[in-house]
Amino acid sequence: MMPDEKLKKNLKILIGVYEPLQYDGRAQRLAEIMSVYGEVICFTNNYDGEHDDKTREYQVFSIKTIRKKGLFSYVSYNMKFLFFVIKQDADIVISCNFFLILSGFLSKFVFRKIWIYDAYELLVKSNFKDYSLRDLFFYCTEKKLIKFSNLVVSANEERYRILKSINKLSKSTFILNIPNNKQVIGKEYLEGEFYIVYQGYISVERKLDFYIELLSYLPDFVKLFIIGDGPDMNNVIKCVDSFNVANRVKYFGRLNQNDLLKVTKECHLGIVSYNFSELNTIYCSPNKIFEYTQMGLPVITTSQIFLASKVNKYCIGEIVSFEMNKEICIEKIRRIISNYKFYVRGLESFNSKYSFLKEKNRFLQYSNSVVYQS
Repeated sequence: MMPDEKLKKNLKILIGVYEPLQYDGRAQRLAEIMSVYGEVICFTNNYDGEHDDKTREYQVFSIKTIRKKGLFSYVSYNMKFLFFVIKQDADIVISCNFFLILSGFLSKFVFRKIWIYDAYELLVKSNFKDYSLRDLFFYCTEKKLIKFSNLVVSANEERYRILKSINKLSKSTFILNIPNNKQVIGKEYLEGEFYIVYQGYISVERKLDFYIELLSYLPDFVKLFIIGDGPDMNNVIKCVDSFNVANRVKYFGRLNQNDLLKVTKECHLGIVSYNFSELNTIYCSPNKIFEYTQMGLPVITTSQIFLASKVNKYCIGEIVSFEMNKEICIEKIRRIISNYKFYVRGLESFNSKYSFLKEKNRFLQYSNSVVYQS
């Protein structure tokens, strides 16, 4: 059932985003999906608007703020969003990530709004000792409030099953982090510089030092683009210097979605890298694999279940592990360079199987029952 046109004109949807919206592709895609119900406004902070898509079907309301860690900052941002909900008299409120679960809960419990909770992360840990005080606070808050949501959305099927099971959820589904981009078909590499790209959070856990060391053993025409930021950027720069590959590495910092696509399209191979230290990374749901493949890039990934199964089934890249012999990892990258057409060939089938439109349609099946029966 698609939204009724009369109802569509009467619904106002507010989406709370803790990250600046230009960096949150998942929230942008959710706003695009929800626009079928009516007017959508994204509440965010420090939105630059520099690369606004004039054709987008949602509005942006941004506040200027210096986000700090700590309980006061968390409560303050939630209260600002809640006041905006009251002012706008929204029909539907969506909390993106656990940072805004409090305002989502209050919007339903106090002001009787329809509340959808998009659980970006899997906060459950396999061992209680692994929780920091911050982790424990957010886990307990989510555990207590999530069951009041009209609909809980997870980032993949594995996380959906875990959240549904431990929280006894009656209304839940999942949306894979698939961008709505035009697919690049038939990318070629014949000779010249070969660009490997890493997008994402710069932290020790992502093991960028592993890939930098591999780069030092590869031919000089192989370059590395690093897109993103994080607490360990200085360590990455030191690592690059220690392996004497500074002239082969380019840093882009954090890019908005439009610039991210432009840079990625110029590359040849994408890195998707996670550790196995917690359930959130074991059952990771990276949008990166879809961003790379839509831009025509094969991938080199770690061996998480979802990543490994898709890479092997569609022959769209190679799998490495941090414990694997480095010579084997180097040979895998050389194999991609030498047989580039072979790996590119599987991308079209993969992108056909996993598309934004399919995710949108499945989500609407669940959201319709919530929106029109609440």
